[in-house]
Amino acid sequence: MAVSDVPHHRTVRQLGIWIAVASALVVIGVVGSVLGARAVAQNDRQQARSAFTASAAEVASKLILIIEHEEDLVVGARAFIAENPNASQAAFLRWATVMGALERSPELEGGGEVAIVPASRLAAFVARQTAEPASPLPAGGSYRVLPPGRRAYYCLLAVVLARRLQASAVPVGFDFCALKTALRTALFAARDSGESAYLPNRTGRRTELLIETPIYRGGVVPKTVAERRRTL
Repeated sequence: MAVSDVPHHRTVRQLGIWIAVASALVVIGVVGSVLGARAVAQNDRQQARSAFTASAAEVASKLILIIEHEEDLVVGARAFIAENPNASQAAFLRWATVMGALERSPELEGGGEVAIVPASRLAAFVARQTAEPASPLPAGGSYRVLPPGRRAYYCLLAVVLARRLQASAVPVGFDFCALKTALRTALFAARDSGESAYLPNRTGRRTELLIETPIYRGGVVPKTVAERRRTL
């Protein structure tokens, strides 16, 4: 019995060692699987991040090209209005047709000129708009400033180009400067800086990018803020 006990204990010890090794292998295998899964997930995230970055860069590049294209159109409109400060709606539409504004810019919803009209010139402006309105007058054919009231000046749409006139927009005679809005803030910031302003505009379910650019008499940006305000 004593002799036979020796191999038995050795076998037990060896078995214990193999069990320990097997357990270690299992643990290593589990850890390896976890690390492998984590590496795969990290690689997937990196690939997804790289794909998103590439897509975002492509979208940004296309958007920049579109904005640059719109800015070219804005420069053309600015030159036309500077040369024709009292241009009629018909003249503005002829210019837009010659430029192919809507055809060459499928993303363009429209544009126009907002004139800052002092109270002393309001009657003359209303007369011109009644004779040839920038957009259809309401029933009765009368031009009314909205919201009504006496103010030192009014910011009124003088000419307009719209892909979908009814969707565009803005009621006839709407005073952009009567309400404290982001549009009004951007308008006066552009006037004082001499540079274009960019801002989002929510229209129903759509968010549009508005580009506002100041136009000064003579077509040149004056050097001082006081001159810019006087010659806008």
